[in-house]
Amino acid sequence: MLIIHALSQSSWANCTSHYGENYVQSEGFIHCSDVHTFHKVAPNFADVQEEMLLLFIETDLVKSPIKWEDLDGCGTPKLKLTSKAKKSKLSFTTMKFPP
Repeated sequence: MLIIHALSQSSWANCTSHYGENYVQSEGFIHCSDVHTFHKVAPNFADVQEEMLLLFIETDLVKSPIKWEDLDGCGTPKLKLTSKAKKSKLSFTTMKFPP
């Protein structure tokens, strides 16, 4: 299964062999969406001026637990990747928001 994480291009450029260590340290997880619900979070990036990247993470390649939570009661569970991810296990494409 593929999950998606949106981030700024500079965040990706500034990480070395692993991505997300700052998120895991500050929040305890990396926010992700599945491919069917990403359209619901995409509008959150409408005002971002910097070019954004979408990371497509293959869950079979991730060794850390992935949690599904619906904390806001909207019926759409949010994915939480609970540890940093090895860059070599991630694929990405460049997208500008808004598209």
